[in-house]
Amino acid sequence: MKLTARAQPAPGFLTVDGPSGGQAVDVYVDVHTRITGLSRHGLPYIGKGQRVRIDAVRCGRELLARRIAAPGPIVPLTTAEDVLGAGWRGGPSLETSVRRHGGWAAAAAVVIGAIASDVVIARRRPGDARRG
Repeated sequence: MKLTARAQPAPGFLTVDGPSGGQAVDVYVDVHTRITGLSRHGLPYIGKGQRVRIDAVRCGRELLARRIAAPGPIVPLTTAEDVLGAGWRGGPSLETSVRRHGGWAAAAAVVIGAIASDVVIARRRPGDARRG
């Protein structure tokens, strides 16, 4: 059986529109299913709403995918801005602050860090006896 429809992925199966716009059909994916042309970072990936062409076999009442391919353009990658909103990074970064304030913010951070580390780290004096 061959299907071409938009996929709604779920763990272990895809829900696709039925033939001729009928009822949605679950198509199961197993270890023997070949997914070609659809990958992100080297792993098979099917995005929500991705148009797919599926070669499937009927196993009782279920459909089991043997091959899944993309017949058209790939759905674009979801970005952090899509999920978290445009202001997800918070305030300006240190790099932006350095550019804006001419390096004074970075220099002050280095000086404060040096003073704090000198206070926190106890130095051994040359004449002190070792403990322990």
